Amino acid sequence: MACYMLFLLLVCLFSNAIGHPTDLSEGRSAQGVGIGTGIGLGGNAFANVNIILHGNPNVHSDGNNIHINAGSRWWDADCNKKRPALCVKKENSCLEGWSHYPPTGSCFKTLDEKLYWEEAKTTCAAIARGSSLAKITTSEENNFVVDLMKQNDKNERVGYWMGANDVGREGFYVWLDGSKVVPYWKRGEPNGGKNENCIHWFKEHNYGWNDASCTVDYNRQRGMSAVCKMPAL
Repeated sequence: MACYMLFLLLVCLFSNAIGHPTDLSEGRSAQGVGIGTGIGLGGNAFANVNIILHGNPNVHSDGNNIHINAGSRWWDADCNKKRPALCVKKENSCLEGWSHYPPTGSCFKTLDEKLYWEEAKTTCAAIARGSSLAKITTSEENNFVVDLMKQNDKNERVGYWMGANDVGREGFYVWLDGSKVVPYWKRGEPNGGKNENCIHWFKEHNYGWNDASCTVDYNRQRGMSAVCKMPAL
Protein backbone atom coordinates (compact mmCIF):
# COMPACT_ATOMS: atom_id res chain seq x y z
CA MET A 1 0.00 0.00 0.00
CA ALA A 2 1.38 3.39 -0.91
CA CYS A 3 0.67 6.66 0.83
CA TYR A 4 1.47 9.80 -1.10
CA MET A 5 0.78 12.72 1.22
CA LEU A 6 3.81 13.17 3.43
CA PHE A 7 2.82 16.26 5.38
CA LEU A 8 0.63 14.40 7.89
CA LEU A 9 1.67 11.56 10.18
CA LEU A 10 -0.98 9.50 11.93
CA VAL A 11 0.12 7.40 14.89
CA CYS A 12 -2.64 5.85 16.99
CA LEU A 13 -1.41 4.44 20.29
CA PHE A 14 -3.05 1.14 21.22
CA SER A 15 -2.62 -0.27 24.69
CA ASN A 16 -1.51 -3.67 23.38
CA ALA A 17 1.22 -1.98 21.33
CA ILE A 18 3.02 -0.70 24.41
CA GLY A 19 2.25 -3.67 26.63
CA HIS A 20 0.23 -1.78 29.27
CA PRO A 21 -2.84 0.47 29.41
CA THR A 22 -2.32 3.95 28.02
CA ASP A 23 -3.62 6.70 30.32
CA LEU A 24 -4.44 9.76 28.23
CA SER A 25 -7.04 11.27 30.52
CA GLU A 26 -7.56 15.05 30.71
CA GLY A 27 -4.31 16.98 31.19
CA ARG A 28 -2.04 13.97 31.71
CA SER A 29 0.69 12.37 29.62
CA ALA A 30 0.74 8.62 30.06
CA GLN A 31 3.62 6.19 30.10
CA GLY A 32 4.40 5.32 26.49
CA VAL A 33 4.01 8.96 25.37
CA GLY A 34 7.25 10.68 26.26
CA ILE A 35 6.67 14.43 25.87
CA GLY A 36 9.95 15.91 24.60
CA THR A 37 11.72 12.57 24.75
CA GLY A 38 9.87 10.52 22.19
CA ILE A 39 7.08 8.05 21.68
CA GLY A 40 7.48 4.40 22.63
CA LEU A 41 5.47 1.91 20.62
CA GLY A 42 6.14 -1.73 21.30
CA GLY A 43 9.29 -0.72 23.12
CA ASN A 44 11.25 0.41 20.05
CA ALA A 45 9.37 2.24 17.31
CA PHE A 46 10.06 6.01 17.58
CA ALA A 47 12.10 5.34 20.72
CA ASN A 48 14.46 8.16 21.75
CA VAL A 49 13.04 10.53 19.12
CA ASN A 50 13.05 14.10 20.37
CA ILE A 51 9.85 15.81 19.33
CA ILE A 52 8.86 19.47 19.51
CA LEU A 53 5.19 20.18 19.98
CA HIS A 54 3.99 23.76 19.54
CA GLY A 55 1.83 24.25 22.59
CA ASN A 56 1.10 20.53 22.59
CA PRO A 57 0.14 18.11 23.82
CA ASN A 58 -2.85 19.93 25.15
CA VAL A 59 -4.17 16.47 25.83
CA HIS A 60 -7.91 16.04 26.14
CA SER A 61 -9.94 12.87 26.09
CA ASP A 62 -10.13 13.06 22.29
CA GLY A 63 -6.43 13.81 21.68
CA ASN A 64 -5.04 10.28 21.57
CA ASN A 65 -2.80 10.36 18.51
CA ILE A 66 -0.09 12.52 17.03
CA HIS A 67 -0.04 14.04 13.56
CA ILE A 68 2.10 16.52 11.68
CA ASN A 69 0.32 19.64 10.55
CA ALA A 70 1.05 21.68 7.41
CA GLY A 71 3.70 23.63 9.32
CA SER A 72 5.63 20.44 10.18
CA ARG A 73 4.58 20.69 13.83
CA TRP A 74 3.56 17.68 15.88
CA TRP A 75 0.08 17.85 17.37
CA ASP A 76 -2.13 15.58 19.41
CA ALA A 77 -5.52 14.99 17.82
CA ASP A 78 -8.60 12.81 17.73
CA CYS A 79 -7.93 9.26 16.44
CA ASN A 80 -11.41 9.10 14.96
CA LYS A 81 -10.91 11.97 12.52
CA LYS A 82 -9.83 10.92 9.03
CA ARG A 83 -6.50 12.25 7.76
CA PRO A 84 -3.97 11.18 5.12
CA ALA A 85 -1.20 9.01 6.58
CA LEU A 86 2.50 8.44 6.09
CA CYS A 87 3.30 4.73 5.82
CA VAL A 88 6.60 2.99 6.39
CA LYS A 89 7.26 -0.04 4.22
CA LYS A 90 8.77 -2.99 6.01
CA GLU A 91 11.78 -4.14 4.03
CA ASN A 92 12.35 -7.75 3.01
CA SER A 93 8.87 -8.94 3.77
CA CYS A 94 6.49 -11.21 1.85
CA LEU A 95 2.83 -11.15 1.06
CA GLU A 96 0.58 -13.14 3.36
CA GLY A 97 0.86 -16.86 2.65
CA TRP A 98 4.38 -16.59 1.19
CA SER A 99 7.61 -17.74 2.83
CA HIS A 100 10.69 -15.52 2.94
CA TYR A 101 14.13 -16.79 1.95
CA PRO A 102 16.54 -14.02 3.07
CA PRO A 103 19.78 -15.11 1.30
CA THR A 104 18.29 -14.38 -2.13
CA GLY A 105 15.70 -11.84 -0.98
CA SER A 106 12.93 -14.04 -2.34
CA CYS A 107 9.47 -15.20 -1.37
CA PHE A 108 8.03 -18.62 -2.23
CA LYS A 109 4.52 -20.03 -2.31
CA THR A 110 3.36 -23.58 -2.96
CA LEU A 111 0.11 -23.95 -4.86
CA ASP A 112 -2.58 -26.51 -4.05
CA GLU A 113 -4.43 -26.96 -7.33
CA LYS A 114 -3.65 -29.54 -10.01
CA LEU A 115 -1.95 -27.89 -12.96
CA TYR A 116 -0.25 -28.58 -16.25
CA TRP A 117 3.05 -26.74 -16.67
CA GLU A 118 1.60 -23.94 -18.83
CA GLU A 119 -1.29 -23.54 -16.38
CA ALA A 120 1.19 -23.32 -13.52
CA LYS A 121 3.14 -20.65 -15.38
CA THR A 122 0.00 -18.59 -15.94
CA THR A 123 -1.27 -19.08 -12.40
CA CYS A 124 1.98 -17.96 -10.75
CA ALA A 125 2.20 -14.88 -12.98
CA ALA A 126 -1.35 -13.87 -12.02
CA ILE A 127 -0.94 -14.17 -8.25
CA ALA A 128 1.09 -10.99 -7.73
CA ARG A 129 3.28 -8.54 -9.58
CA GLY A 130 6.73 -10.05 -10.03
CA SER A 131 5.57 -13.61 -9.34
CA SER A 132 6.49 -16.48 -11.65
CA LEU A 133 7.13 -20.20 -11.61
CA ALA A 134 10.06 -20.73 -9.28
CA LYS A 135 13.66 -20.32 -10.37
CA ILE A 136 16.31 -21.97 -8.17
CA THR A 137 19.76 -20.43 -7.98
CA THR A 138 21.55 -22.37 -5.22
CA SER A 139 21.41 -25.76 -3.54
CA GLU A 140 20.52 -24.03 -0.25
CA GLU A 141 17.58 -22.32 -1.90
CA ASN A 142 16.49 -25.66 -3.36
CA ASN A 143 16.64 -27.23 0.12
CA PHE A 144 14.53 -24.37 1.49
CA VAL A 145 11.85 -24.96 -1.15
CA VAL A 146 11.92 -28.73 -0.59
CA ASP A 147 11.27 -28.17 3.12
CA LEU A 148 8.44 -25.81 2.20
CA MET A 149 6.82 -28.42 -0.06
CA LYS A 150 7.09 -31.06 2.63
CA GLN A 151 5.38 -28.77 5.13
CA ASN A 152 2.57 -27.70 2.82
CA ASP A 153 1.81 -30.88 0.85
CA LYS A 154 -1.63 -31.79 2.13
CA ASN A 155 -3.06 -33.24 -1.07
CA GLU A 156 -0.66 -36.08 -1.94
CA ARG A 157 0.72 -34.36 -5.02
CA VAL A 158 3.06 -36.23 -7.32
CA GLY A 159 5.29 -33.19 -7.41
CA TYR A 160 5.58 -29.47 -8.07
CA TRP A 161 6.46 -27.68 -11.29
CA MET A 162 9.29 -25.16 -11.44
CA GLY A 163 9.96 -22.59 -14.17
CA ALA A 164 12.39 -24.61 -16.31
CA ASN A 165 12.16 -26.51 -19.61
CA ASP A 166 14.12 -27.54 -22.69
CA VAL A 167 11.36 -26.92 -25.23
CA GLY A 168 13.58 -24.63 -27.31
CA ARG A 169 16.56 -26.97 -27.52
CA GLU A 170 16.59 -30.59 -26.43
CA GLY A 171 18.78 -31.18 -23.39
CA PHE A 172 19.45 -27.47 -22.82
CA TYR A 173 17.26 -26.44 -19.91
CA VAL A 174 16.55 -22.76 -19.28
CA TRP A 175 14.56 -20.76 -16.79
CA LEU A 176 11.69 -18.53 -17.85
CA ASP A 177 14.08 -15.57 -18.02
CA GLY A 178 16.28 -17.48 -20.49
CA SER A 179 19.17 -18.18 -18.08
CA LYS A 180 20.76 -21.63 -18.00
CA VAL A 181 19.56 -24.13 -15.41
CA VAL A 182 22.06 -25.64 -12.99
CA PRO A 183 20.03 -28.73 -12.12
CA TYR A 184 19.71 -30.94 -9.05
CA TRP A 185 18.47 -34.09 -10.79
CA LYS A 186 17.43 -37.21 -9.00
CA ARG A 187 19.53 -40.20 -9.99
CA GLY A 188 18.98 -41.37 -13.56
CA GLU A 189 17.43 -38.09 -14.77
CA PRO A 190 16.78 -36.56 -17.17
CA ASN A 191 15.73 -39.53 -19.25
CA GLY A 192 12.63 -38.48 -21.17
CA GLY A 193 14.20 -37.09 -24.33
CA LYS A 194 11.91 -35.00 -26.52
CA ASN A 195 8.82 -36.39 -24.77
CA GLU A 196 9.64 -34.84 -21.40
CA ASN A 197 10.54 -31.16 -21.54
CA CYS A 198 9.47 -29.66 -18.20
CA ILE A 199 11.12 -30.03 -14.79
CA HIS A 200 9.37 -30.74 -11.51
CA TRP A 201 10.26 -31.76 -7.98
CA PHE A 202 9.35 -35.46 -7.68
CA LYS A 203 7.90 -36.26 -4.28
CA GLU A 204 8.42 -40.03 -4.50
CA HIS A 205 12.15 -39.46 -4.99
CA ASN A 206 12.63 -37.11 -2.04
CA TYR A 207 11.79 -34.11 -4.19
CA GLY A 208 14.70 -34.64 -6.57
CA TRP A 209 14.39 -32.99 -9.98
CA ASN A 210 12.69 -34.97 -12.72
CA ASP A 211 11.90 -34.25 -16.37
CA ALA A 212 8.31 -34.95 -17.41
CA SER A 213 5.84 -34.19 -20.13
CA CYS A 214 4.53 -30.67 -19.64
CA THR A 215 1.02 -32.21 -19.84
CA VAL A 216 1.92 -35.48 -18.12
CA ASP A 217 -1.07 -37.84 -17.60
CA TYR A 218 -0.63 -38.32 -13.87
CA ASN A 219 -1.02 -34.58 -13.56
CA ARG A 220 -4.80 -35.22 -13.58
CA GLN A 221 -4.76 -38.52 -11.70
CA ARG A 222 -2.86 -37.67 -8.53
CA GLY A 223 -2.01 -34.10 -9.25
CA MET A 224 1.02 -32.00 -10.07
CA SER A 225 1.06 -28.54 -8.57
CA ALA A 226 3.68 -25.77 -8.62
CA VAL A 227 5.92 -23.42 -6.64
CA CYS A 228 5.81 -19.69 -7.32
CA LYS A 229 8.56 -17.20 -6.56
CA MET A 230 8.75 -13.42 -6.33
CA PRO A 231 11.16 -10.80 -4.93
CA ALA A 232 10.68 -9.79 -1.32
CA LEU A 233 8.84 -6.51 -0.90
